[in-house]
Amino acid sequence: MSENVSAAHLIVEKTTVMKVLLIEDSRFYGALVRDRLTLDARAEVTWTTSLAETQTALAAAGEPFLVAIVDLNLPDAPNGEAVDAVAAAGVRPIILSGDVSDSTRDALWAKQVVDYVIKEGPQAIDYVVDLVRRLSKNPQVKVLVVDDSAVARAQTSNLLKLHRYQVFEANSGQAALEVLLEHPDIVLMLTDYYMPEMDGYELVRQVRKTHPRDRLAIVGISSYGTGYVTARFLKSGANDFLYKPALAEEFYCRIAENVRALEHIWSLEDLATRDALTNLHNRRYFFSMGEKLCANARRGNLTVGVGMIDIDHFKRVNDTYGHQTGDEVLRQVSAVIAGRARESDVLARMGGEEFAILTANMSPEHGERVFNEVREKIEALEIRFNGHIVRTTASIGVCLGPPMNLDDLLAQADKMLYVAKAAGRNRVVYAAEGRTFTVV
Repeated sequence: MSENVSAAHLIVEKTTVMKVLLIEDSRFYGALVRDRLTLDARAEVTWTTSLAETQTALAAAGEPFLVAIVDLNLPDAPNGEAVDAVAAAGVRPIILSGDVSDSTRDALWAKQVVDYVIKEGPQAIDYVVDLVRRLSKNPQVKVLVVDDSAVARAQTSNLLKLHRYQVFEANSGQAALEVLLEHPDIVLMLTDYYMPEMDGYELVRQVRKTHPRDRLAIVGISSYGTGYVTARFLKSGANDFLYKPALAEEFYCRIAENVRALEHIWSLEDLATRDALTNLHNRRYFFSMGEKLCANARRGNLTVGVGMIDIDHFKRVNDTYGHQTGDEVLRQVSAVIAGRARESDVLARMGGEEFAILTANMSPEHGERVFNEVREKIEALEIRFNGHIVRTTASIGVCLGPPMNLDDLLAQADKMLYVAKAAGRNRVVYAAEGRTFTVV
């Protein structure tokens, strides 16, 4: 599938624990920051209160710290020496300190700190926690920088890389279109206005033909002009605009806000297209994606198949053990299905105890192996819940057919499912290449 519809599910916080070094000599404030990072960012925090303790922690660290949150004024390092210590160890520093003068701020940015935050109430800690979470997710965020100036392009790219974004570059509008074609999951594009052959306005207009606002955010950039430049970019389809050179802190805030806005849209879409109990997609999403895949199949670009999976005697589970146990059965069966499916497959809970898998370009031989493994793994489940041990099986009907519409595929797969049920359950019945066969 060429659409970057999965982007919402790719930009997630890492499941591994983030290691954060907190350097703060105030016991009260340090405890507040540590607890928030632990609870809200799920970080593993090493807290030091002096430069000496910091140097010991850096030397003893097995795995590198994701980031260091540094107070500029420590008892044995009153002039920000801790910043240099963590930077020398290859750790990105975030400054969390009292009031910072303009000259100090400029000196800090010259050291390529991630950011600096003034201790001005609870919102300062909120900002730091959000920034740490952002740094954890940013390696999955793909950003395209478009500028015909190699120097300007490098400056923008370096800022983004400091915040761990995955950066792609293009030196012209045409090159940008080619990069987007190769990487359709890019979610943010920054483009200069003045470029030969295709300027920023025209590039935005071309990109918007294939990348809507809810899939790709675009930020226009220009070193000259008036508000008219901003207006033209926005009217062409850009989400935002920056004059360059922009202050680093403004740059980072604008970039983060644009990515955050996309994530918010995707989270709302996820709520509308996900089954709350199993976290698989729902019928609505299944039919939406199925129609697109089938249309593509009819154009000869791929083949499509459907597998219908129904838990055997599920009503008996609910009647015997209760609906909470039945819900646990549904969750564990869905985990088996998700664990065996390919990344390109579309999985959905169609309702009740019935699930569906939509496949593309799956051969009958591969389909036979995949769906029978799903059946075997469901049969092998030993579900322990509320003091009960529940075993279950599933019947599966599969149609790996020639190009046809989704309703016909579903009807054929459902027919095979009925045959599997009538033949004794706990088996897979296939319709593929004009023949029907059963695997028990």
